[in-house]
Amino acid sequence: MERKSYWQLVFLGRMEFVKGGHVFLDALTHLNGDIDRPMRIVFAGDGPERPAWERKAEQVRRLCPRLTIDFTSWMNEREVDQLLGHSDLLVLPSLWPEPFGLAVIEAGRHGVPVAAFAVGGIPQWLTDGVNGYLAPQMPPTAAGLAEAIRKCLTDPANHSKLRRGAVQVAARFNLENHVRVLDEIFERVGAEGKLEE
Repeated sequence: MERKSYWQLVFLGRMEFVKGGHVFLDALTHLNGDIDRPMRIVFAGDGPERPAWERKAEQVRRLCPRLTIDFTSWMNEREVDQLLGHSDLLVLPSLWPEPFGLAVIEAGRHGVPVAAFAVGGIPQWLTDGVNGYLAPQMPPTAAGLAEAIRKCLTDPANHSKLRRGAVQVAARFNLENHVRVLDEIFERVGAEGKLEE
């Protein structure tokens, strides 16, 4: 893959407090100067916190001149594919126990690794050094998220490895695999006569 002159980081989803966009913005101030090239941040979605996040983004831009932060509304599937096709990292700063994020699978199909907090089901599909990094501490902090982002972006060879890992992890969650697993469960139920309790 051709090296771009900037890193593109993306947030996809509903802009509400529990989704942690404000923590992502704070994390960017911890990265100022640590990353080898400018960063373009894209927040795609909408929600009640968007105005507050846009105000906070203005403050972050003043502190971090090598940073651009753009907000866009909800996107259709084609637009999301196009955005992810040009992105280098999906940031999933959820503060609540996120069970599973479809955005992660979409990102993985495009070879986009993830930086996230270890909440809910996220550690079930995000493995440090395979398809991204988890923030190293709990409870979630901006400094911890910055560390996960830093690990994803500071070594180009590692970033390439994470891209390959993201594709492999996403492949495990495709419809064919899901149907195959369900078929196996139904076969076991049929053979045994009932589900185990």
